[in-house]
Amino acid sequence: MVKIRRESNEELAPDQLPPVAGIDLAVERLEHLRKVTFKADIKAEPEAKRVAKPRKKVQRTYRAVTDLEAQQIWARRQAGESYPQIARALFLRVPTVFYSYKRMLEREGQHIDARLMNGRKTKAKITPPVAKMLLSQETLQAWSGLFLSQRVAKLRNEHGVEISASGLKQFYKKHKVKFLKVSYQYYQALKKGPEERFNFVVRLSQLLEFDEPIVYMDEASFHLWLRKTHTWTYSDRPVRIVLGQNRCSGITVFGAIGAHMDLPAWSMETGTTSEAFGRFLKKIRVWMDTDRKLYLVLDNAPAHRTQANKDLAAKLDIELLFMPPYTPELNSIEALWSVIKRDFKSCAESRNMVRM
Repeated sequence: MVKIRRESNEELAPDQLPPVAGIDLAVERLEHLRKVTFKADIKAEPEAKRVAKPRKKVQRTYRAVTDLEAQQIWARRQAGESYPQIARALFLRVPTVFYSYKRMLEREGQHIDARLMNGRKTKAKITPPVAKMLLSQETLQAWSGLFLSQRVAKLRNEHGVEISASGLKQFYKKHKVKFLKVSYQYYQALKKGPEERFNFVVRLSQLLEFDEPIVYMDEASFHLWLRKTHTWTYSDRPVRIVLGQNRCSGITVFGAIGAHMDLPAWSMETGTTSEAFGRFLKKIRVWMDTDRKLYLVLDNAPAHRTQANKDLAAKLDIELLFMPPYTPELNSIEALWSVIKRDFKSCAESRNMVRM
């Protein structure tokens, strides 16, 4: 700072200084005030103590393996397989295989079952042999009619595996086994063998390839005994549907469909009798309006297999193709009957609707 003094060596007052010297003095005072204020702020604020952050709890990504799993891990690892290969083969996670083999190396190949420690044994889990059995196509086919609770019971009683229904569900999902709508087959059809079914399918395929006039025929009965499973009621006071009241004889409908027919053919009868089936054969011959030989696909009902109807069909140039037992999926009209019965079941409310 530039100081201007008089000859008497007295310092001048700020208002008596020249303009440049007054500016320098003001800047010096502001700088001094800034430093003092900054030091006061530092002294006023207490030093912040460093707080140690809590450590994150590392969750173990592996589980204790059984004696059988440990033996297979040791043998496969000694054979040169990698950890991912062993994990896929034994349905385990890679960290489980790694840490299990590491612990066995520390014990020179010995394994201690963690489930037997402290003198107690925990619940047995799904082992690789059981997992292979559960995921096999043979087991899925044999258990196709069992609920999850029934499958859990079989695992507990036959294999000593304790697992919940939700745990088994997660196991299936993990291995891409899904709960899907599938087709069905009759148990009685399994006893017949596939030869008869195969021969019929081959015969039907040949007729379709040559564009022969094929007619799919079947009967369906409509009556008030078609059970309704839903009705309007209170949740706390549910009603019960009474069966057997307002009974009536019902009706039997003969039906036939085919690619060479302009419209489906229908005929209402009092029942499935040999005479009614004979009348329906004559109507089919008239409705087809062709001189070509007809091929009629039908089931093995007793009314269809009478000698009189076989002779009548031969006279009308109609070949009867009897389906193998318990194979309704080979008759295309079965799908149409299911739709018609569903609509009838939802709409039939009085016996007048089904009176002849």
